[in-house]
Amino acid sequence: MGRHLAGRFAGLDAGGIVTQALADLRRAPEALFDSVHQVRMPRWHRDRVVLIGDAAWCMTLFSGMGASSGMIGAVALGDALAGSPRSIESALDAYEQEMRPLIRKHQALAYVKAQLFVPSNGAVALLRAALLKVVSRCRLHAWIGQPS
Repeated sequence: MGRHLAGRFAGLDAGGIVTQALADLRRAPEALFDSVHQVRMPRWHRDRVVLIGDAAWCMTLFSGMGASSGMIGAVALGDALAGSPRSIESALDAYEQEMRPLIRKHQALAYVKAQLFVPSNGAVALLRAALLKVVSRCRLHAWIGQPS
């Protein structure tokens, strides 16, 4: 596992932190290696069974929208059921139709946000460093009351 990660993170030293983390990993008696995946399902319901929240569309921790999207989904489902009390199938179709655009948008944004946490290559790491430098400078100028 250590060799795989060393190859994967080659060139992303980040001021020595990656090199140190890989050295610590090589010395560790045990290690857990995990990955992050999104859930993308073609349908969120079948007959009278419906999925909401992470069960239907887990967007990963990088989205920052897990709890919010679950609550928004619960409200959308309640509204859809109230709007079609005689047809559960119609209500569930309406629920999906309302929620899909929001979920697709945040699933796409989660990929972009993930690059801020775990850059996929050296070029993205350099871009992230430059972006963070600009944002930090703008926040500092705002804090001291100077135009950026």
